[in-house]
Amino acid sequence: VIDLVLPPESSGYLHVFYADSVGKVNQFLPRNNREENAIDRIGTVDETGQRIVQLSWPLAEHASQTLAFEVPAENPDENLFLGKNIMVALVSQTPLFDELQPFEEGLSVFVRDLEPALQRAKPAVVWRFLITKEKP
Repeated sequence: VIDLVLPPESSGYLHVFYADSVGKVNQFLPRNNREENAIDRIGTVDETGQRIVQLSWPLAEHASQTLAFEVPAENPDENLFLGKNIMVALVSQTPLFDELQPFEEGLSVFVRDLEPALQRAKPAVVWRFLITKEKP
């Protein structure tokens, strides 16, 4: 399960994508069956005012509208190793793209389309480590 926690003062649009070690990018938010990405309309607000946006679900609860995945074990044949994948979350005051991006596309195509979108939208970028752990 991946939950993204946003501070209470967050506003705008949330964009989340995942790039893997073999050069593919998956759109987590927005995507074809989860188009809404206006921060004030997604997730839940906890008692401290933080907004929690669930990005993936346990495999057992996975449905066609949700995303679930397993962190791959080391696989030398495919050069897939933990730590070579990245999830990026961007917040911007306007949507990054005029239309939904494909759920999965090649990294080079995605970066080509992302560069002008970043110039237009000027999103806030905050770095955080994604720590995989059991939910308490």
